[in-house]
Amino acid sequence: MAKAGMETDIVSDKLRDLVTKAGNLDDISTGVNNLAAPLSEAWGGADAAAAVDYINALSTKMASMSEEIMKIHGWAETTMNNYIDEANKGANAYE
Repeated sequence: MAKAGMETDIVSDKLRDLVTKAGNLDDISTGVNNLAAPLSEAWGGADAAAAVDYINALSTKMASMSEEIMKIHGWAETTMNNYIDEANKGANAYE
């Protein structure tokens, strides 16, 4: 059975992990994208063009994955902050 509430320390830690992972994905995406130019210089023909096109498409998809991770981060961070605000309001009611 799931419990209601939020352990904000854990959520905050995982939010930092999301930012790190999105950054790592951006680094990999850049690395993959940077393969296109050397490949096209060292390899000619239709197969080379297809490989470069594939690399460019893959890099674009990877970049959009990073953006989606950051959307999840934003949603979770907003939810956590709202939870903290509501918890503080409840705590203040008993002072």
